Amino acid sequence: MSLPRRYAALTMTLGLVFALTACVHANAAVDLRADNTASGSITVMWDGDLWQQTSVNDSEMTPRQFNGFVNGVIESVPYQHRESIHRHGLVGQRVSFHNIPIDAMHPFITNEMGNLSVSRSERTWVAEGYWNLKHDSTATLPPGLNYQVAVTFPANVAEHNGTLEGRTVTWVLEPGQEYRLHARAVQFDGGRITLIALSLSIAVLGALWAWQLHRLSRYSLRKPGQGF
Repeated sequence: MSLPRRYAALTMTLGLVFALTACVHANAAVDLRADNTASGSITVMWDGDLWQQTSVNDSEMTPRQFNGFVNGVIESVPYQHRESIHRHGLVGQRVSFHNIPIDAMHPFITNEMGNLSVSRSERTWVAEGYWNLKHDSTATLPPGLNYQVAVTFPANVAEHNGTLEGRTVTWVLEPGQEYRLHARAVQFDGGRITLIALSLSIAVLGALWAWQLHRLSRYSLRKPGQGF
């Protein structure tokens, strides 16, 4: 699925979530590439009438603090495009970024709640992150927050502590908890495997040829009428 279609599907899914739960949902989706770049989006969506609800007005977060929260999440990466979202009574903000070199980002995503770092060593990609959503953290969190971080790797995932679907690892972060994110993907060297297989085949054929020559030499040294 292309990135624009993936983002559209994500927005539709979030619309259904908000229609049922009327919460605040933040989503960071990162798609790593084999050329050491990353593309993706960060989205924050909420009920358009959120601040008219008594339960929200009674919370410790003011509309100004909420706007600060949204901007803090949205501006976690140097984005190239920002847009407002208005769908099914929901409003939100989304930024997208394309072909950002991962080596130039340390960490790759960072805000007052946490960070995500991505590194690569030859054919291995590693994603590490830390998020603190405890109530005693420095971050001011909106009520009903649901935070998701998803990383798609260009190779098979060897280990992770999230939820794996294909090559995408997703972490669902809930308020009141702290999380340490980890995932590692390894790309197998197809050329090297082919070379090893070819070398083994040549070695086997060489052994068979040597064995056949040995049999022929033994046969040629025997007297007529003698078998093996």
